[in-house]
Amino acid sequence: MVIKYGSSRTVILFQNYAFKLPYIGRWKNFLWGLIANMQEVEFNRLNDERLAKIIFHLPAGFLVVMKRAEPLIDFNKKFFASFCATHKGFQLPTELKRDSFGYIDGKLVAIDYGC
Repeated sequence: MVIKYGSSRTVILFQNYAFKLPYIGRWKNFLWGLIANMQEVEFNRLNDERLAKIIFHLPAGFLVVMKRAEPLIDFNKKFFASFCATHKGFQLPTELKRDSFGYIDGKLVAIDYGC
């Protein structure tokens, strides 16, 4: 098991899954974590193949579960800006940083797209 911390969420990587929980520490960050999880659920409904699919979630943003992604080896900001560019009327809502992307089943996807 690996635990990672962002500014608003805690991600627990366990076996083949990533469990995203609002960060428990500061009230404001907890609320932002709830919102980030709810946004990922909404964006996931667009069925964009560039987004990691949510396989389970709890209401109100308390939990999002995705398949665990393989981390990137290389990161080219220009390439990822192009990857996120508008496609079928939708631009990926993700930060251009290495931790926002990964490989699931050999396919490049955005894994952190809660704004």
